[in-house]
Amino acid sequence: MIRRLSPRSAFYLLNVYNLFFWFSRELARPTISIALTDRIDSAALVGALLSIQSFLPLLLAIPLSSIGDKYGHDRVMHAGSWLTVISGICFLAAGADEMTEMTYIVLLSVGQILSGISWMIVWVAIQALGSEGTSGSGSGAGARRAVGQLVLVMSAGSLLGPLVSGQLIERLDMRSVWYLYAALAVWQYVMSRVLLTYWNARRRAAGHSGEAAAASQGSSAVAEQSGLPEAEEPAPVGGIRERLGRNWADLGGAAYTIVLIGSFIMMFGAELRASYLSVYLRGAGMQADDIGMIVMFGALASAVVRVLLNTKYSLRWSRRLLLIVSLSCTTVGVLSISWLPAGWMNSFTSMCLGLGGGIGEPILILFIVESAARRRRGAAMAGRVLMNRLAMFVSPLSAGWSVHLMGNRGGFMTLGLALGALGAVSVYKLNILLKRGMLHDNDNVS
Repeated sequence: MIRRLSPRSAFYLLNVYNLFFWFSRELARPTISIALTDRIDSAALVGALLSIQSFLPLLLAIPLSSIGDKYGHDRVMHAGSWLTVISGICFLAAGADEMTEMTYIVLLSVGQILSGISWMIVWVAIQALGSEGTSGSGSGAGARRAVGQLVLVMSAGSLLGPLVSGQLIERLDMRSVWYLYAALAVWQYVMSRVLLTYWNARRRAAGHSGEAAAASQGSSAVAEQSGLPEAEEPAPVGGIRERLGRNWADLGGAAYTIVLIGSFIMMFGAELRASYLSVYLRGAGMQADDIGMIVMFGALASAVVRVLLNTKYSLRWSRRLLLIVSLSCTTVGVLSISWLPAGWMNSFTSMCLGLGGGIGEPILILFIVESAARRRRGAAMAGRVLMNRLAMFVSPLSAGWSVHLMGNRGGFMTLGLALGALGAVSVYKLNILLKRGMLHDNDNVS
């Protein structure tokens, strides 16, 4: 039965997996924030513990960036499902009665680390497998539509997670969240196992002859197009400084600087909304269901703007304006925590941070596509992922220490102003590149 699974059915199953994957991730994140805030008084320590989830993925982002290409994305996704199950066991164990504070923190931290590694490798695998869509071609408009559908399903899971988390904590207890997380993890394992069997069958059906023919044709095409065997390409000359300059230019040069700065700012705000905002609101005495609703508003704003940016009308919109709006939303969102009273008014904070990431991410990816050398686009994308992970690590850590040293008002004011300064640098560089014609301001160019 599994071997007869059609590409369309496999794609639908992948979408269900994708929904459960993001649901479980966004279910756990506010729950962990609330759990740590209820047990620990130090804002700095809570921020440091929340940053643990991104520490190992930050170190492993580059080494693991090509593991799916080497071993198969279906195998990587299944391995990530195993890690999700184990993280669920850790979370369930942390919810046991009569747990010492140290053991509780250790179990939550181990669960976060495993979940963070799984998050990094599985999302890459889902996108790679989903890009083949229902046709299995992996190219053209069909692939773009398939990836767009995966992103929309991701948004649905991101909406459900914080909402359900808050309701379960208030209506039942925190253990009910971990039971649901574990159940979702088991279902992810089952579905990834089915998909693994399906892709193994496809590989066997392809056979050695088809792969050998494709490799032979590919080698002939490369030799015909280049006119030189790959081994005979001239080696780069010049000193270390010149080589570094050429490498940076291949990644996009000044445009890539904009991408890295913009990615850091947007992911900093997105992570602040998903993790430390719950700590701040819980410390102000809010109920878990109200916190989940506020965090969900940000995910809703991000989902809506992603739908709008996928319409044909968005091709005429100014990328400079969209980037400015994105960076401004993130900066205003962080600053708003310092002057808004803690509570439902922080729905504005959550929506600003959600809009910042939802608007800016596709623009930055387009900058990479337009400015990076074709042979270096993979490395450029990997660098952006690494910057995202750095922002996810720094965000709760810096928020916790800023609040610890300067209080809520001073801490978030400082963070917001720092992000605003970084954003001003990226907009300044973008204006220069647009004037020089090195980047386009919209897609309506001949």
